[in-house]
Amino acid sequence: MTTISAGSGRPALALILTASLAVWACGNGSSDDTGTPGDDIPAADAADVTDSGTTADAADTGILSDIDWQALPRLPSDKTFTTRYAAGVASRIVTSDHPIYMGGFGFCGGAEELCRETEGVHDDLYVQVVAIADPVNGEVVMLSGLDSVGLLHYDHNVMGDRVQRELYDKHGVFFEGNRLLISSSHAHSTPDTAGLWGPMFGYGRDDVYAEFLRDQTVAAAVEAYENLADIEMEWAMGHSPNHTDGSNPETDDNIYVIIGKKPGGETVFTLTRWNAHPTAYGSDMNGQSSDYLGPFRLRMEEEFGGTAVFLNGCIGGTYPERPSECGLTKEAYPDGWMDPDLSDTSHMKVTCTGYLVADNAIKAVNTGTQPVAETGIDFRHTVFGFHPENELLMMMANTAPVPWEWVDIDDPLSELITEFGWARVGDLNFLGTPGESFPEFGNKAAGIMAAKGYHNAIVLGLTQDWLGYILIEEQWLDPKLSYNQGLSVGKDIDPAFMAELEAILP
Repeated sequence: MTTISAGSGRPALALILTASLAVWACGNGSSDDTGTPGDDIPAADAADVTDSGTTADAADTGILSDIDWQALPRLPSDKTFTTRYAAGVASRIVTSDHPIYMGGFGFCGGAEELCRETEGVHDDLYVQVVAIADPVNGEVVMLSGLDSVGLLHYDHNVMGDRVQRELYDKHGVFFEGNRLLISSSHAHSTPDTAGLWGPMFGYGRDDVYAEFLRDQTVAAAVEAYENLADIEMEWAMGHSPNHTDGSNPETDDNIYVIIGKKPGGETVFTLTRWNAHPTAYGSDMNGQSSDYLGPFRLRMEEEFGGTAVFLNGCIGGTYPERPSECGLTKEAYPDGWMDPDLSDTSHMKVTCTGYLVADNAIKAVNTGTQPVAETGIDFRHTVFGFHPENELLMMMANTAPVPWEWVDIDDPLSELITEFGWARVGDLNFLGTPGESFPEFGNKAAGIMAAKGYHNAIVLGLTQDWLGYILIEEQWLDPKLSYNQGLSVGKDIDPAFMAELEAILP
């Protein structure tokens, strides 16, 4: 492959590549989009990481290599816990305060007038973090839901390093940054955090906003840790309908709900995982919105109290049911900015979608919960590499003015570096996957965990990285998934990920 030098030639090359991918991929959708192929162009990326999972330029993120981390405590010294677990929750708004390119739908193809740019705020975007600690062995993990189309590996590593540093500076504790598992929702009515949807590839990413988002996420994570207190947790599993693309699609309509309460009974948080693209709004929506997740959270907080946190799961080719009526006379955010191109029915569909998912979560809880097993917390993390096969995506990633590492597509020894983490909390097993994983991928990983005795697999998507669609090897033979195959880093991530999972599970 010809080496392209950085500098004045980059914008022209980016324009050529952008136009090529715009022709190859599907164009803009309409306000009637249901989230079928053609609606989103995921990125392929990886940060420059070391074997420890932190950014190579650690000094830039404030991590000091001369600290004896292992000698430090993991729990705050000024608190005493009396329950089997401790937990804290925090939330921050991550809505952009200025016009910004939006991610998810269509492709500008070099024509700025075709790009989606925010015109208002329909409902605020949030990052929410739940910190869970084991007072017996000192383990702490954080699970975070973020209203974002997806974050680069670089962003995840910078935020993890900063949380580690800030908790050390403020409390003298050791929290490994890779224990912060951030799951992006992939809502298509949020800012372009990857640089895919601007007038030229890489030029849609707003670095001012990216820094603001990182700052807010770090602040929420630090506060969640500081809010650690006695907690009693229970969980339930139910079902909420979704549908998945493919000739013989598997699905995962399981909806997991974890409720954390103070010993006196007051709800501190609900933590829900389900699987579906947040694309209830179509491409005509030019207002910032969390899509169906906002109404979902409102409904859950109305029912249970506390802070409702949503973690998206295996959303590859997977979309929600979108009822247009649910017995309401007005949508969830009637005072938000209303896009003149959208009808009242469009807004009501989003509200009803969120309420449907919430009602199914509530039904699962009302059917019966069980306490989180008092077997404590365990955590494993791995950094691994594989050779990507998508030449067009790699060329675009390697020439764009965004923080991706160089990968030589022609050198089979050149690897894309990514990571994932596994957190066992009692009898619940949270597993991150670094992209828009298909349910088949999540089910395969769950099978590996079950074979080793780890059940109740709660597989998360777009966690600690974003590598486009992630399919299992067999799905590369399915002609109905040609769109998704074209926007994937390749089939080698499947065996590489599964081998790493086998290796890290105790």
